[in-house]
Amino acid sequence: MGKGGTYLPSAIAQSIAFAGPALAQSPLSKLTSREIEILRLLSAGKSLSEIAWLVHSSYKTIANTSSIMRQKLGVRTSAELVRLAIENSLT
Repeated sequence: MGKGGTYLPSAIAQSIAFAGPALAQSPLSKLTSREIEILRLLSAGKSLSEIAWLVHSSYKTIANTSSIMRQKLGVRTSAELVRLAIENSLT
């Protein structure tokens, strides 16, 4: 890394790479790689506190990211976010 890039665990990077064309045509294409990572964890049933710990971030940052994702995707709840993830084969 070292050049200001974003680190993604290899499992997440691979799943994003392999989902490439499908992800590009879904509403989830509006999300950043970090938002996709957080959405995957939400879809796996992790709480915001657990996600914050797993991605080495604060609870407030994860809660804010969740809010931004809901705005980008035009949904109002985390349950709707998870539904979109499932419908778009993100889980």
